[in-house]
Amino acid sequence: MGQSKHLGRVAVVGLGVTGRAVADYLETQKDRVDELVLLEGDDKVDGPFDLIIISPGIAPHTALFKSARNATDDLISEIEFAYRESSNRWVAITGTNGKTTTTALTTHLLNEGGQEAYAVGNIGTTAISQIGGVGPDAILVVEVSSFQLETCRNFSPSVAAILNLTPDHLNWHDTLDEYIDAKCNVLRNLDPGSLVLVDAQNEYFSRIYEQAMLSGALVRAIDVARLDDDPLPPLQIKGVHNIENALFAREIARWFEVDEDAIDAALSSFKPVRHRLQFAGSVKGAHWYNDSKATNPEATLKALRSFEGEDLVLLLGGRNKGNDMHPLATAASQVAHQVVVFGQDQEEIAEAFDDTYRDRVHRTATMRDALLWVYENGEDASIVLLSPACTSFDEFDNFEQRGEVFCAFAAEHLDAE
Repeated sequence: MGQSKHLGRVAVVGLGVTGRAVADYLETQKDRVDELVLLEGDDKVDGPFDLIIISPGIAPHTALFKSARNATDDLISEIEFAYRESSNRWVAITGTNGKTTTTALTTHLLNEGGQEAYAVGNIGTTAISQIGGVGPDAILVVEVSSFQLETCRNFSPSVAAILNLTPDHLNWHDTLDEYIDAKCNVLRNLDPGSLVLVDAQNEYFSRIYEQAMLSGALVRAIDVARLDDDPLPPLQIKGVHNIENALFAREIARWFEVDEDAIDAALSSFKPVRHRLQFAGSVKGAHWYNDSKATNPEATLKALRSFEGEDLVLLLGGRNKGNDMHPLATAASQVAHQVVVFGQDQEEIAEAFDDTYRDRVHRTATMRDALLWVYENGEDASIVLLSPACTSFDEFDNFEQRGEVFCAFAAEHLDAE
């Protein structure tokens, strides 16, 4: 690792946030680059190249990805490139749900415990933008997706945490097995001095655990069922899933020898991250919560379990990712009293809910229409929860924008104190 190897002819494929950050970094490394080619999403890669860094938004089954793979022997993600360029210790946090909260919480625990730590990756700050700007002893805590892991080749973090796995992104990965294999790429290059944390309650635990053991690293199972043996301090983040996230973060902090009192204090002081069960205010007596980052059914189900016993109105919809919504509909019927479905795939989703909800499913064209419906018709609700179970790309630029619109609407209609 480290900034020394000559890079040769380099292409950056995909010029979104990640691609631009990589290009900006490479501009500072001109003495190591013979030629830098920047390619937009609709271009074809015409090699050969010594190195290609590809955007995580470009799926392996696309013609662009295939042309990139044929144009080089070294096709990698931005995470892989940042790892190669750094000399820091890395913590990799992946899984289907809980990555952002666990990444933020782990970074908080490490910093509060006297370590220099930075949250990077899907949490919002590209890893490559931090390289060169952090101290040599800094720890980079990366939220890493299956898309990024798909094209990791040498990535070897000090700690690899696989929080959970449920079907997701099946419009990007061809099969569930391919999705799980991509997640398990985080285990590929671990050494005996590394730590692997695995969710003991996950249905794919045995498969992940076996692969983790093959790495030679120390493997530990995180089991919320054993919480009584090692209790957590009071948390400000809601839900059983956040207890699991806290257990992962605590174990990572312990690995880096953070003092137990500092860990407990930091766990208690941590506040929910934006767009993850974020309290947006009280409107007509109901508490409104923004869980816009819930882009799959399992994430929405976890959010619902945080509000059992409440009179809850659930807002969901957008663009589905190939997920079956029927299991969510069955489970949600035990918690949510009314469902408002919006967006591009509203009919598909509403049909899944009709069997259990019947006249309690309400369709609106957009999320903004859904908010107005709840404001005008949700007088009996104690909780209004935006937890869409879908991506935002039909109506919004990203899940953050979707969440901000929800919070702005709540802010405009807050109850007088």
